[in-house]
Amino acid sequence: MTAFTFKQFTIHARQGVHPVGTDGVLLGAWTEATAGKILDIGAGTGLIALMLAQKSYNSTIWAVEPDLPAFEQMQENIAASPWSDRIRTLCARAQELDCCNLPKFDLIVSNPPFYLEQVYASDPARRRARHADQLPPAELLRVVRDLLAPKGRFCCIAPPNTGSELLEWGALTGVYGTRRTKVYSKMGQDCVRYLLQFETDPMHFKQDELVIYEKTGGYTSAYKKLTAAYYLNLP
Repeated sequence: MTAFTFKQFTIHARQGVHPVGTDGVLLGAWTEATAGKILDIGAGTGLIALMLAQKSYNSTIWAVEPDLPAFEQMQENIAASPWSDRIRTLCARAQELDCCNLPKFDLIVSNPPFYLEQVYASDPARRRARHADQLPPAELLRVVRDLLAPKGRFCCIAPPNTGSELLEWGALTGVYGTRRTKVYSKMGQDCVRYLLQFETDPMHFKQDELVIYEKTGGYTSAYKKLTAAYYLNLP
């Protein structure tokens, strides 16, 4: 079992469960805090749900994960956290949520399986966590549209090609991109991720960039500032 300790909680990941990754940390730190009802689709070990619970004191969070080993690990991580009374867990696929009698949500987040390349990961758990055949972009946006409150927001992280597809599908679905952060490992390299925010109001679109590493190898001041509330130490 691996463990990653943050300032206010710890994420354990037993063998066969996808551990803490940079994508999840980025999305949890980047997503603006909100009061009200929050839904985490594909919550994995509970990382993003716990990050949002830490920053949004008056929220109630539903963490949904279809993979049973990951779901059981998530339950343990949440139970050991300071916010177990505000996080509800559900073992279900996103496509099943319309049958779960859920409320409308002020914020929906997802670090989804959006890798569309043909070479699949060899480990079954990593493959389930990484590939979009489990949850195609159009299907995710349909679920988001049905569960999002009128003034709610949806935030996710995706590779650039899939992020562009999400923006296109969102406009067709009725949830429009309103914010995009292009993420780079190092300055001068290709963009590796889009952090995206969608709303039902298409009247504005903000764009910016984030570089994770300095050319010398350390973290940039921007990344340190973004994640300062969570990481114990950043070199």
